[in-house]
Parts: sequence; structure tokens; C-alpha cells
Amino acid sequence: MSTDDCRRIEEAVAAGEPLGADDAAHAASCESCRAVAATAKGVRELWPDRSAELARGFRARFRAGGHARIEKRARRRRAGLIAGAVATAGALWLALPRVDREPATPRVSAVAPAATPPSAPPEAPLAPPSTAELDALLAPAARWELVEEPLAPYQQLADAVPPGGER
Repeated sequence: MSTDDCRRIEEAVAAGEPLGADDAAHAASCESCRAVAATAKGVRELWPDRSAELARGFRARFRAGGHARIEKRARRRRAGLIAGAVATAGALWLALPRVDREPATPRVSAVAPAATPPSAPPEAPLAPPSTAELDALLAPAARWELVEEPLAPYQQLADAVPPGGER
């Protein structure tokens, strides 16, 4: 038989399950499986009853302890949620602008108001700029001698365009 059979027999012996006829025949012929069966038999002789009696009230204490832990976690969760809600409300209170519910009453000043300056005559509307003024405003103002080397192709392009913008 194969090592898969040996593994299956080892697991069955370790779990305390009875072996089938084919597995028992293999365990009798295989030295590895015989050693596993002998070890398991020795353990059963040394410790015949593996089940232990639970002390009185163990299950009740176990359940009560579990319930206490669950309640403790629930209290902490609720406290965390409340703290988070309070922190969020405080952040919103600080972040949102305040709006007064009642309009502010005007304050009466004890100082007399200053005399208003005489009104200036209305200014005449501005005339649109001439073409020469527009050309002067739109002309390149950069000092090309200060521009670094990688911008040299742009200088050639700027030199090719006359100040009027037409080619």
C-alpha cells in the first residue's frame, strides 16, 4: 500500500477510531503503522479514561464569565459610539458658521458722523485703446538674455512674430 494509506491509518489511530479490515491488514504488515499502533496502545494503557469530570457548576460559571465578557464588550462599544458622536457633534459645532437668530440691533454712536465729502463730478467714459497701444501692451516683455538655454527655440519663434501679431 501507499503512504496515503499509512497517513490515513495514523490519523485513525490518533483519533481513536477503529480500523477497517483492509487497514488492519496493512497495519499488521507495515512496520511504520505497527509502531504507531503500539504507541497508541501504550498511551491507552497509561491513561485509560481520557474524559475528565467537570467540577460542579463549571458550565454555569463558564457561561456567566462569557456573558460578563460579552456585556463588557457591549459597554465599551456603546461608550465608544457615544464618544465618537460627541466628538463629531463638537467638530461640526466648531466648523459650521454661526448664524444669529435675532438681527443685531444697530449701535448708536455717541460721536457725530463725519461730514460727507462733496461728490466729485462723474468721470467721462474711457475711449478704447488704439492699435499702437494694444501692440505695445501685447509685445513680449521678457529680457531674452536672461532666459536659460532650453528656451532658445521659443526665442526664435518670438523673433519670427512681428509686434503686430501678423506674419
